[in-house]
Amino acid sequence: MPGLDHQPFDIAIVGGGPAGSAAAAALARRGWNVLLLEKSPAPAPKICGEFVCPRALEIIEEIGALSEIEAEPHRQVAGMLLSTPRGLHIETSFPAYGGALSVRRLGLSMPRNRFDGILLENARRQGADIRLGTRLSGIRMERGGAVLTLAASHGRTAFQARARLVIGADGRASSVSRLMGLSLPPRGRVRAVAHTYFEGVRGMGERGEMHILPGGAYCALDQTPAGLCNVSYVDDLEALRPWRREEALLREAFGRNPLLRERFSSAKRARPIRVLAPLQVRSKRPVADRVMLVGDAAGFYDPFTGEGIYAALRTAMMAAEVADEALAGDRLSVRTLARYESMRAKWMGPKLLVWRFFQSLIRRDRLVERFGRELARHPEIGDLLVGLTGNYVPPRALLQPSVLARLVAGLVPFASFFP
Repeated sequence: MPGLDHQPFDIAIVGGGPAGSAAAAALARRGWNVLLLEKSPAPAPKICGEFVCPRALEIIEEIGALSEIEAEPHRQVAGMLLSTPRGLHIETSFPAYGGALSVRRLGLSMPRNRFDGILLENARRQGADIRLGTRLSGIRMERGGAVLTLAASHGRTAFQARARLVIGADGRASSVSRLMGLSLPPRGRVRAVAHTYFEGVRGMGERGEMHILPGGAYCALDQTPAGLCNVSYVDDLEALRPWRREEALLREAFGRNPLLRERFSSAKRARPIRVLAPLQVRSKRPVADRVMLVGDAAGFYDPFTGEGIYAALRTAMMAAEVADEALAGDRLSVRTLARYESMRAKWMGPKLLVWRFFQSLIRRDRLVERFGRELARHPEIGDLLVGLTGNYVPPRALLQPSVLARLVAGLVPFASFFP
């Protein structure tokens, strides 16, 4: 591939999803020479709920891609509908917290391949060198930088690129994380997702939907601009093991929640079912000498809180801030890059507590119903929870005395959620 073997780059970003494209755009806008490598020849459909929360749109505006995103066919999302195993449902809206921390009150839904393609083209416009159909097979550290061994995705001829800093934005099965010895195996209960699209789903409105099923499974629904319903069913891997029976398992699951049963009473599957496991991705740490991991490459958990795209964008912007300073000072050791690790941990810590809370809650059917009744009586609490998962209500909002009292009233004994 011409122009790479002898041309040194400031940053090589591996992965052309939202995290990679956002980091590339942010760093190219700062004047750095950026190479972005993506193994796919073109943006492809992903196993994804395809929901973009309001705060994510603010980052997209910051990197210069919002007008293109809004010009693409999309569906606005006003909040979330939550339902319990017995069919109690609560409609929530993205709230204005403390006088509106977010200027946006609506999220959106659009196909991932179009979303990813727009962000990639934006990174190119900002000055990044985009190379599609290029896979990474090796990283070697030399004095002054990293040497990346590359090849065309459908070829065997190897070539090299050099960069002062490498950012791994290559998703759950990150080659950068693996090659640098940063990957860790998942721990605890192994979760899996079955993902597909249905047509003819009844009653879908302007909200995304999260339906809890008995025993800790759940089903996320999101209406697409084309009228199909994006369906993500999450359960323990053991429950999804009868391969090639995924549709029967989905139909059986829909029947275990009254609202889901009604939604899918006459619906037909429109696309193949794809199963992904394990959901959890872990790394030792998201930094090494001259290396940073962003988005899912740095870690991914069971997506009940529905914020994967925002997490990708947010960690990319954190990494870009630290990378800019590190490159300017030519200080690219793990000690310098650890500031990104600290920033990410400070942001992720409260999120992981919320994630752990929900994971414990949804396995306790009676407490789910009790919690649902409490939210139905106090819809403003539901709005706060959705705002928290939508990333513009801070976790401390749940610690207000009036809010905490209502949460405890619905979830006594509260401590049982943290075994």
